[in-house]
Amino acid sequence: MWIFGSPRSGSSWMLRLLGGRPEIAPVNESYLGAHLVPVGGEVEAGEYYEHGERAEDASYFFARDYMPVLRPLLHELVLRGFDNQLRQMGYDPIPDWVAIKEPNGSHAADTIVSLLPRSRMLFLLRDGRDVVDSLVDAMLGSDSWWAERTRSLGRPPQERLAFVSQHSSLWVRRTMASQRAYDSLSDGQRLLVRYEEILADTPGQLRRIFDWLDFDVSEEDLAAVVERQAFESAPRDRRGPGKPMRAATPGLWRENLTEDEQRTMHEIMGQKLRELGYDVDAA
Repeated sequence: MWIFGSPRSGSSWMLRLLGGRPEIAPVNESYLGAHLVPVGGEVEAGEYYEHGERAEDASYFFARDYMPVLRPLLHELVLRGFDNQLRQMGYDPIPDWVAIKEPNGSHAADTIVSLLPRSRMLFLLRDGRDVVDSLVDAMLGSDSWWAERTRSLGRPPQERLAFVSQHSSLWVRRTMASQRAYDSLSDGQRLLVRYEEILADTPGQLRRIFDWLDFDVSEEDLAAVVERQAFESAPRDRRGPGKPMRAATPGLWRENLTEDEQRTMHEIMGQKLRELGYDVDAA
């Protein structure tokens, strides 16, 4: 089961909620998608980078003419790779389910699903404006955990408006690829979960996910998982502004981002936000 969507959409929380079950082996970001599809590329219908001039370029490794031979080989590579990885991680035998959290690889969601068509997909959707706001806090805040990391690597800070524009575009790209993957699967193989809904009713939404996976989980066990992974239960040094777990409060983008930044987000994300049922016109 793949968890696709975007970074800062609650995917780490989701993996923790699921990973406590003995039937599930959790994998936290395999980065498979990053090695299959360039993150900046426009990819259509799970065809790798097969668009424009490179699709017909005999020098390009994933050119369209080569895919009939490569696709089954890639299928085998991915399955054997995860089998080896999980056994090295200590899962022997491997549990019934493997839950792979892959938000940073979601731009390749349809490519991955096309390679493993029997997979299930949990589409974790969050308002892109809150995603970008959370990324600004995590990656550009002077005291943030990510800013400290980039300083240690000698990377220069990014200008905020350019950062907002870049990550608004990435949210759209990841969302569209996730939608294509979702649409390619049967009803029983896919589940859409909104971050806002699981935040408002964690037990109800988690029960919905467990039912989808055919897990028989008692109310007591369900309540224990929810309480153990609640935002308030996290250590204080792990939650708050600039921390990996920031606020768990939808709509903070209205307070934290400037008018220019909000205008830029809506220019890039507005159409997709409306399509997904988020209120843009009243913003």
